[in-house]
Amino acid sequence: MKDITEVFEEIINALVFKFNCKEVVVNGSNFILKTCNTYWLRPMKEITIATYKYKIVALDINKSITVSPISHTQTPVASTEMFDIVKPTYRHGTARAINTELTTIKQKDKTPFVWLYELFSERINTDAESVIGLSSPVRMFIFDEANPKDMLTENHYSDVIRPMKQLAKEIIKHINTNQSKYQEILNYEVINLAGWGEFNGFLGNEKKVLDEEWSGLEMKFDIEINKTCLNCN
Repeated sequence: MKDITEVFEEIINALVFKFNCKEVVVNGSNFILKTCNTYWLRPMKEITIATYKYKIVALDINKSITVSPISHTQTPVASTEMFDIVKPTYRHGTARAINTELTTIKQKDKTPFVWLYELFSERINTDAESVIGLSSPVRMFIFDEANPKDMLTENHYSDVIRPMKQLAKEIIKHINTNQSKYQEILNYEVINLAGWGEFNGFLGNEKKVLDEEWSGLEMKFDIEINKTCLNCN
């Protein structure tokens, strides 16, 4: 039977999306790509459209992204499958173990980073009449790059935290739209983490837990996994 770490690896790996662009608007040397879903895209990340590279310079969540060409002047063409959204990197473990594992991952492949925090409990359901086989309280962190020394708190929110909330929503959405595998999650808790570290209630984040310059969020929820999901290949 699968355990909770394998279940979440499947969930995160299933998050595959292509950017849907309704319209391209020329804005000086930049281009505004209008869309209904920006997913977890965020400013300062690079994307590739038809082999040409662009940097995201601005974001209006679920309305548009503004991109700047990198070493070219090619105008993007609107498409329902314009480019792939970068898939998150998933890991599970304690803070010490994750900090060590991060040293083995290339910098460009680290983020967005989804961390299933350990320790956690797994409740095994032995009721033969129940469709639920496993349940667990989940504590998960979602991070992306930040620059705490040069960013205002609002920059952490606009450039990192709010885009990462979109990733959190997609994780919950995937669970809720696959009710043959999982029970519906009706609510979840989010804690915003700007320039994340070890939190002191008065002074804020004083000591780094991970050796990364990151911001993001913590999310907590209970998941109930159907027996059909635990036993399938």
